[in-house]
Amino acid sequence: MLNANLIVMRHAEARPAVAGQSDFARALSESGAREAHCMGRWLAEQLPPLKRVLASPAVRTRETVAAVLGTELVAAPEVRWDPQLYLADLPQLLDALGEELTRPLLLVGHNPGLEYLIGHLLDAEDAEQSAALFMPTAGLYALELPPRKGPPARGSATLVKFVCPERLTLDAPPTPGA
Repeated sequence: MLNANLIVMRHAEARPAVAGQSDFARALSESGAREAHCMGRWLAEQLPPLKRVLASPAVRTRETVAAVLGTELVAAPEVRWDPQLYLADLPQLLDALGEELTRPLLLVGHNPGLEYLIGHLLDAEDAEQSAALFMPTAGLYALELPPRKGPPARGSATLVKFVCPERLTLDAPPTPGA
């Protein structure tokens, strides 16, 4: 088992918006649902059971969380849908995390804010380092931070693992009743 107390994950691949549909209402694509399920399996195999989730309330983020948690074999974690996380920038993300880092947490949100957050936590100071910290759909960074109250400081995290669906086998979720 990996030892990480903050998992930062981007929502899985969403369908393009249709005419008249808000960005907030975009649902996962079929491949996005497979990505999220695959990442959930990886989380369940590699980390202790999730206890808390903090996520954007956008449809694609809710569906990602549901697919990830659908792979858990233990009691469902506490989930908080924070409207501030929808397309959040770095100050909003730091503010949201400020009250949440006393216990392990899965944070699910959107780019580009998550890439800025990862760069801040890992102290990516130059363009080359920042470019290496991309956040693909359904990608996640498992980080270790010291427990604290208040926003995490620049460079306070240690990278435990970066994982994205392209690095894992994208098996389809099991068919119900099969």
